[in-house]
Amino acid sequence: MLLVPMGYQAKRVIDRPASLAADWIDDLFSVSGCLSRAVIDARWSWLRNGFHLLDTPSQLLDIAHAFGISVAGARLFYYATHPFAFDETVDGWRACRPVSAHTRVAVPVRRTLEGFDLVTYDPATGVGCSPLSCNGLAAATGTNRHCLLPSLRSAISLLEQGFLANTEPGPYRVVAVYSVPWPGTTRTPAAPANEIE
Repeated sequence: MLLVPMGYQAKRVIDRPASLAADWIDDLFSVSGCLSRAVIDARWSWLRNGFHLLDTPSQLLDIAHAFGISVAGARLFYYATHPFAFDETVDGWRACRPVSAHTRVAVPVRRTLEGFDLVTYDPATGVGCSPLSCNGLAAATGTNRHCLLPSLRSAISLLEQGFLANTEPGPYRVVAVYSVPWPGTTRTPAAPANEIE
């Protein structure tokens, strides 16, 4: 299945909080900003795309420079999403497109797939919560050390089984989370060939 490019976000990743009873988790690479917060909040940016993210890492750096925001110590992430959102009110999938045609995400050549997150998503406001971390549901399923699911298949299966029922209001999106190097660096290796299995 082809994933749809969503964009980029810089985050200050936190270690697993004591309230999340899952000792195999080291830190939170969750898409939402509830715990690991975004350095640049694209919602107020004149550069945000139709997913309320940014199309390129250079846009993040431009905003940081314009507002005097330090990105030191922040990690850069690229996101891609399942083309449909899961709507628990109808127990099925529905189309969920960007709210703006001005979405021209530059897909990174160098990227490392870290896993898949399940996130609430409103086309008008973008990403909401990540129930795996925000609601502590990672303790009840097989996440990796970054509080993400290991495969697209496992993420879809949990949604269809009603795993997120009675947590946060949907619809929900499955989002692939990739680490990418900041421009001018080479710290992140190429993605594996089977990155969306």
